[in-house]
Amino acid sequence: MRHYCKSVGKFYAVLLLACCSLAALPATAANVRLTVFDCGIIHVYDVRTFSLTNEETTVRELFVPCYLIEHPDGRLLWDAGLPLSMVGQGLIESPPDMAMALKLGLYTGQRLGDVLKMTWADYDGTAIRVVQSKTGERLWIPAVGELRAALAVWPRQGLLILGLKRPTFRDHWRKVILAAGLDGLTFHGLRYTAAAKLAEAGCDVRQIAAITGHRSLAMLQKYTRGADQKRLASAAILKLERTEQKRKPENFGKLRE
Repeated sequence: MRHYCKSVGKFYAVLLLACCSLAALPATAANVRLTVFDCGIIHVYDVRTFSLTNEETTVRELFVPCYLIEHPDGRLLWDAGLPLSMVGQGLIESPPDMAMALKLGLYTGQRLGDVLKMTWADYDGTAIRVVQSKTGERLWIPAVGELRAALAVWPRQGLLILGLKRPTFRDHWRKVILAAGLDGLTFHGLRYTAAAKLAEAGCDVRQIAAITGHRSLAMLQKYTRGADQKRLASAAILKLERTEQKRKPENFGKLRE
């Protein structure tokens, strides 16, 4: 309860002061009336926007009040609103921390432990430096445009980019996966996806290894086999279509020329 009061107090301090001010008005202002409505509950996975740490409180459901101020000169409907950084984030389906973790995992191809350890000092605005915990491999990974844009507006609160401990992350990840109907999807699967996307873009295994840090090219080839198969199959069908096009009667004269 103490954490809940502390959280709500920080969110609506200004509104509470306004209520106290109205209560202190003289009796002559009795025709000014304030009505408080219950506008529902919001579910917040990342409370750092409200000057709290995610470890400081377990409160994730917040009461949203709305106010109707009736005055002789008119009426004013006032809601508490949300910080601009939270608007459009999909608070229930896509918690901000999970969205950022997804981008970091997908665009760097790193394991969960290494993603959670990424610090702001590792990021220079263009690339992220990583020392892989499992292998000790040192990597310099250029950040793609979408990742740079996300990091540019991500709040810098503390040394770590994400600021989540592994148990907290796994709890959030599990909730998001279940809500999306993707039970069984693991964060490590993003590492596979990153390698496959690079292969589909035409990168060879050495270029992919420069991003993911794989030392075993045989393991990397297992990850990229699907993309290689698609590329070879596409090339085969293209050759077939060209051959079939040449065999059409209307093209015989063109071939003799």
